Amino acid sequence: MLDPKIIRDEPDRIKQMLKDRAVEFNFKKMLELNKTRKEMMLQSDELKQQRNQMSVKIGSARKTGNDASELLQQMGQISKKLDDLENLRKTVEDDYHNLSFSIPNLIHDSVPKGADESSNKQIRTWGEIPKFNFEVRDHIDLGLELDIVDLERASKTAGARFYYLKGGLVKLGQ
Repeated sequence: MLDPKIIRDEPDRIKQMLKDRAVEFNFKKMLELNKTRKEMMLQSDELKQQRNQMSVKIGSARKTGNDASELLQQMGQISKKLDDLENLRKTVEDDYHNLSFSIPNLIHDSVPKGADESSNKQIRTWGEIPKFNFEVRDHIDLGLELDIVDLERASKTAGARFYYLKGGLVKLGQ
């Protein structure tokens, strides 16, 4: 999760990072949810302050022997508004946190920009690169052929470049 201060103070940097990584992310919605969340916190604090002031007034009215039923009714209305606002704020807060956990980390300036590994550049190698007398296949092709990984379901759950282990590979991992 990125620091909310960075998201708020450097939106252009975040937008550029998302563009460089070719990641689709509703950044505008995240900023709107954050703004709504903060406004709701302020409203909630104001209502709590009103409720506390009303409690003091009710206490004073009861000490002096005055009728506090109207004040109690007003306090009930404030409490209902506060409960409704808190429920709505919790929903907005959950949406904001879910979205904020899905935004990728910032990348260093030295990292090549691109949607996939074809944009990467090789900096150095170590050792001798082996030569094979058969077609070399990557682990993804082998895992799919052996039906020991599930890329499709994992990408729906966690996004690109994730996988679920299946069958014997799960047991091997234990």
